[in-house]
Amino acid sequence: MKRLTVSLDHSAPVCSPVGSACATKGYVREQVGTAETKLATRVDGQESALRIPMRPLKDTNEKTAANTMAIDTNRKDIQGLDGCRPGRHLAADAKKQAESASEAVRDTDSKLEALNTG
Repeated sequence: MKRLTVSLDHSAPVCSPVGSACATKGYVREQVGTAETKLATRVDGQESALRIPMRPLKDTNEKTAANTMAIDTNRKDIQGLDGCRPGRHLAADAKKQAESASEAVRDTDSKLEALNTG
């Protein structure tokens, strides 16, 4: 098998190894220009296609930043309570009310028992 090696010199006209026809500098420029235009059109189309999905991503990033700020603010508010636990106070108040109600029931029972025996 013979290996054919072709090297191109940009200053020399491009020649076909099969035939005797050679491409002129103008023809080559025209062909390269056409290919360049097609490629530029495809690249521009891809760029615009990539920009459209970026808008929702930008919106999502902005919402995430706003949510992060709100979470940080709430965290600071919670830490500002200095260990105060509202649930404990509510439970203690409920326990006191239950004890008062229980005492009131005992008093009422003893009064009713005194009325029935007396």
